[in-house]
Amino acid sequence: MTNLSLATSFVLLLIAALHLLWGFDVYWPAKDETSLARAVVGAEGITQMPSFFACSFVTVALLIGTGLVLRLGGVLELSAVPLWLFQLAGAGFAFVLLARGIVGFLPFWAEVTPEQPFRTWDKRFYSPLCIALGLAVASLVVGSRGA
Repeated sequence: MTNLSLATSFVLLLIAALHLLWGFDVYWPAKDETSLARAVVGAEGITQMPSFFACSFVTVALLIGTGLVLRLGGVLELSAVPLWLFQLAGAGFAFVLLARGIVGFLPFWAEVTPEQPFRTWDKRFYSPLCIALGLAVASLVVGSRGA
């Protein structure tokens, strides 16, 4: 479980770092804001990235999720907080990740997010990654034990 926890947390930290950069108007890996918005948001007619607040919210959520993953995998020990609370939060986090991944394959999502390259990248990368992360977190929830 430790290796799964470390690998999952590494990916979550990378995604959190990207969202933080985007919140500070760093448009990497795109050349400009419109290109990035079309690549990572994909909403119809989008030309601007979400606000600093929105990017920061996602960053904080991913950092909290990283902490959950590290605790559930036994990497972090926080004995003052009952394990069942981490398991409950981890189950919620896994649900959100899995739901986001599954939604990416539904027809209505294609209507909401028609911009390219988001549409293609969502089916090839974003949604499968969300599903993989959700399954990893779910595995950690099921496999976690009290110390």
